[in-house]
Amino acid sequence: MTRATPEMQARSHVLREQERYLASRAITRSPPRPGGKRSSSSPKIEMWLCTWGYDLLNLKQYDELLQLTAEYDQILPKEPDIPLLAGYVHKQAGQLEEAQEGFQRSAGSRSQSSY
Repeated sequence: MTRATPEMQARSHVLREQERYLASRAITRSPPRPGGKRSSSSPKIEMWLCTWGYDLLNLKQYDELLQLTAEYDQILPKEPDIPLLAGYVHKQAGQLEEAQEGFQRSAGSRSQSSY
């Protein structure tokens, strides 16, 4: 998709193929679990979560994304992308106070992390 021009990417059949590609990627709904358990210290889980979360956001699968962020917010409380993704979902739903809270939590997490 990187070779397609913006005009080409706006065409419906290209968008449909892009959605099909993202939905059938090798990234599954189950994150990598070292030793069979979830570990908040594993960068693979954080990478999986960010990749899958942004794929769901681009596919406009907001309900599934909100479930994902709710589940992993407890497991990875310092991950700044979780409240950011939840904020995007709340913004789309018109829940502006919840969206603002998510964006502020994300900004606070980013300022405290080593990014």
